[in-house]
Amino acid sequence: MRKAILGATTVFGSPVPVGSTGPTMTTVRKGWSRKGRATLAAILATLVVLSSPGMAEGAVQENLKIPLAGEVIPAGDNPCNDENLVHTAGYLHILITYTENQNRISGTALFQPQGAKLEGATSGDEYVGTGMFMDSFNVSVDDQGAATFTFVSNFRIIGKGTAPNLLIHELGHVTFNPDGTMTAEINSASVECK
Repeated sequence: MRKAILGATTVFGSPVPVGSTGPTMTTVRKGWSRKGRATLAAILATLVVLSSPGMAEGAVQENLKIPLAGEVIPAGDNPCNDENLVHTAGYLHILITYTENQNRISGTALFQPQGAKLEGATSGDEYVGTGMFMDSFNVSVDDQGAATFTFVSNFRIIGKGTAPNLLIHELGHVTFNPDGTMTAEINSASVECK
């Protein structure tokens, strides 16, 4: 019988956890932000879904490419300038894996823009979207082991010419003992406009 560490119902709505900062500032947060907690909840929800009976052992569960053309990054999520950015080309690659053996259950969810081109809705400035967002978990199937959950986001919107670059980095990691006690926690984030 599998033991769930925590339950969660929150679903992380975007692979780009953007914090609220002023332009040309770098922000480093300590402690779990709302988006950090939402990301942790998504990791836990992924764990619950992937550890359901009937899942294949050691397999890629999803490998998708979703077109980005027409998608909009609202000005409020882009602290580097005051305009919406519209995707004109590219895909969001999503890869979800799951592995189970007699000792552990592990999985990853990777979100990565590929060939992403954006345009400023009012300025016409051109941008390229790069980077990735990844959740991973590793949980013992018996009562003797720890569980770890990690998320990493390195997301960049690189402007051509004098258009500003948006650089986002976020790292979160937690480790739980078999009794559910959190023994390690890391949460750091930075948002830069260059």
